Amino acid sequence: MFIQRINLHDATILNKTWHLQQEAYKVEAQIIGFDQIPPLLETRKQLQGVDEIFYGYWIGDELCGFISYQLVDGVIDICRLVTKPTHFKQGIAQALLGFVERNEQTHILRVSTGATNGPACSFYQKHGFRKVGEKQITVTLRLIYFEKGL
Repeated sequence: MFIQRINLHDATILNKTWHLQQEAYKVEAQIIGFDQIPPLLETRKQLQGVDEIFYGYWIGDELCGFISYQLVDGVIDICRLVTKPTHFKQGIAQALLGFVERNEQTHILRVSTGATNGPACSFYQKHGFRKVGEKQITVTLRLIYFEKGL
């Protein structure tokens, strides 16, 4: 197992990242009852062009999870925290979050998730995030915003 920066300009890595994103966000879509989650709609080219920092959790040559974020003025905005569905509840998301917390110069972490995504909401609260807001996005989708001070 190792965590390393993901280079989305490497076609093989891009493909692995995109496929994992599709797998994981399909599960989230089922949980929250909303299949228009932006990462599910992204093409590989769009994924490659996002302005985010990516780190992957690897077991051998298998990408089992990744985190992406933007870092602006000491604030980390977590954009994606993804685990391969066959590897849920094995500490991968926790390892990726901990890696970013230890290796970035930041004071605040922010993240949002679907309000009905119980596993994600529990995960963030378990790891010290507190709810700071909610927003109704569509008739069927409400987001919860979490924040953690370091």
